[in-house]
Amino acid sequence: MKIRSSIASTALLHIGLGVLLLVAASTLVTFYLVFKSAEQNKLEELTSYIVARTQQENRIFTKIAALEAHAGDILRHHLENTQNNDAQIFDKLFPEKGDGTRRSLPGLFEGLSIDGSTYAHGLGAFIGRAEQLSADDKTLLLKAFNIVLSFGEGNLPSLPSFYFFTPRDQLIIFAPEREDRLLFYRQNAPGNFSFQGEEINQITLPQNNPARTMRCTTLQPILYDQSRQTFTTGCHTPVDINGVHVGAFGTSITLQELFDNIINDHLDDAYNMIITHDGKLIVHPTLLQTGSATEGLLDIATSGNEELRSIWRVISTADTSSPIVINDTEGGNIIATGRIGGPDWHFITVFPRQQISDAAAVIALEISLFALTVILVLLPVMWFLLRRGLATPLQTLATSAIKLRAANFSQTRDIIHDLPMHRLDEIGDLARSLGAMAEQLDTLITGLEKEVEKRTEDMRLAMGKAKQADASKSKLIGMVSHDIRSPLTVILGMTEMIRLSDQTPDTEKRLTAIERAANRLLGLANDILDFSRLDGNHVSLDIKPLDLQSLIDDLVAGMRIEAPAKGLTFNYEQNIETLPRVMGDAKRLAQVLSNILSNAIKYTNQGTIDFTVGAYAAEGRSLSHLNFRIKDSGPGIPEDRFETIFAPFSQDDTMDQNQRGGVGLGLSIVHDILRLMHGSVILESRVGEGSEFIVDIPLDHAPS
Repeated sequence: MKIRSSIASTALLHIGLGVLLLVAASTLVTFYLVFKSAEQNKLEELTSYIVARTQQENRIFTKIAALEAHAGDILRHHLENTQNNDAQIFDKLFPEKGDGTRRSLPGLFEGLSIDGSTYAHGLGAFIGRAEQLSADDKTLLLKAFNIVLSFGEGNLPSLPSFYFFTPRDQLIIFAPEREDRLLFYRQNAPGNFSFQGEEINQITLPQNNPARTMRCTTLQPILYDQSRQTFTTGCHTPVDINGVHVGAFGTSITLQELFDNIINDHLDDAYNMIITHDGKLIVHPTLLQTGSATEGLLDIATSGNEELRSIWRVISTADTSSPIVINDTEGGNIIATGRIGGPDWHFITVFPRQQISDAAAVIALEISLFALTVILVLLPVMWFLLRRGLATPLQTLATSAIKLRAANFSQTRDIIHDLPMHRLDEIGDLARSLGAMAEQLDTLITGLEKEVEKRTEDMRLAMGKAKQADASKSKLIGMVSHDIRSPLTVILGMTEMIRLSDQTPDTEKRLTAIERAANRLLGLANDILDFSRLDGNHVSLDIKPLDLQSLIDDLVAGMRIEAPAKGLTFNYEQNIETLPRVMGDAKRLAQVLSNILSNAIKYTNQGTIDFTVGAYAAEGRSLSHLNFRIKDSGPGIPEDRFETIFAPFSQDDTMDQNQRGGVGLGLSIVHDILRLMHGSVILESRVGEGSEFIVDIPLDHAPS
């Protein structure tokens, strides 16, 4: 038996669909509950993790800050107890190189005993401006040398480097494990090498660090790498002596060390990164792929990486004074962040929400498969019960209904006789109702046919009257517009004659007001006349060879007077060197562009009007597509007005009448003219950001 003729099959199908919908709903509910539970667990895990990691990183930088501050205190104390032979010792340890600098002895890196009691190693120095060193400068650098040596040795291996530098290009560094063996500073750096302009020096200067606290650099190319491929960050504490900035103690962490500490220790399926307080990238897992960074990636705002920019937007707008977890549904991530106090960095852990969705989907799918298995087992049982209790009794009623659908109503009595009206259950009720309906249908259909005929005639008469009224309206508008234009032309002519005969300031002012009002009325009359002609299909295009370049030049010249008069900047750009000669209606094309440009100037109170002209050839056809873009910085148009903006008499109700002007026919005329030209106009606008009209017109090439 075919499914469509079986009540049992239909009922079974409906029940099956209902059960399937129930299973689908249950699956969605299960997915949602599992997802929310997993999401909550992940939020709690991330909260615990970010608190612990932030505390861990803060301890590192707190230790560095305390170490550098202590080194500064010791330096100040040592400078109070100088020895007469400090300068001689300095000259011995840091001999002149002959290029205006002093460099450290090779033995200070390889290993050297100083005065029989101090053993130095792993040290390198670059002392710029050697000829300007005073005895006090040498004492300062010698004391700093001793502190760098003792502090550097005492904090290996947790701090791989420790150094002191002055704002006069003088650097003493302890880094015994460096692969380059500090050769750049000890030997290879040119005599004019300077790091005064580098961030390492700038962040310690009083004008940039008035609090005189430890500051850390963004990820920067290391000084000795002239290829700018090896990146590092450093934290530096300035040292002032009697209120004068003399230098700073610091320590550096290379990019690889940051990876080891930050990136490699992460939660499953999550990744870590560090961003400065002003949006500069310090550490990110993608940098590990090449072992180096690119400077373009360091500034998130200009990096072009949308995921990074999305994460930074969330972080920068949140209160991160204490560790928090942010559920960024828009970006598809759960973001945990905490502040590293010393350098004022954001430690960030990013967990993709998709991981939670995938896990929840697996559980929901397992439940759905189980439910579907149960349904497949129950379907044969349900089929047997429905067939026995419902399908067979209804078959007789279905046969009678089919006969009723196909029969002539003159046979209504025969159809009623076949119905099982003797039954006392719901099927009997349905049979009796079907018989009564058959009798009523005969009467009803006869009456409906007569009513339809009457109403059709009434509608035909009403449509004729409406067309006649519309034609009368268009004729009246055209006549009124013609009658208005004639006296307005006389008024403008007389105004010009009075201006030529009487040139006093008061007269000029009044004449200007009269002329402005008359021109405005004349423009309204012209718009109404054009609208009337277009609406009545009485406008045809005057197609002839068109000098497009001259038309555009004249239009631009006028706008460059009109826009500045309102305090606006008018920009014109032509995307093709020479515009093609085409066949078209110059007057109507100028009217389209002028209407849109005038509207842009009218509704823009400040900013710019951008007019861009371009053309492209239609492939395989002798057509040129002209493309015009008019963009303004005005108030913009709400999206709900896009569909009505080109309708007749459509204006922005939020503006006063003086600013609006006109009667709202300009864009309607533009739309109708473009329709005649087989062109199009597209509106793109956002409230508060301005509007852009894009006009595209296909025109035939003019014969050469």
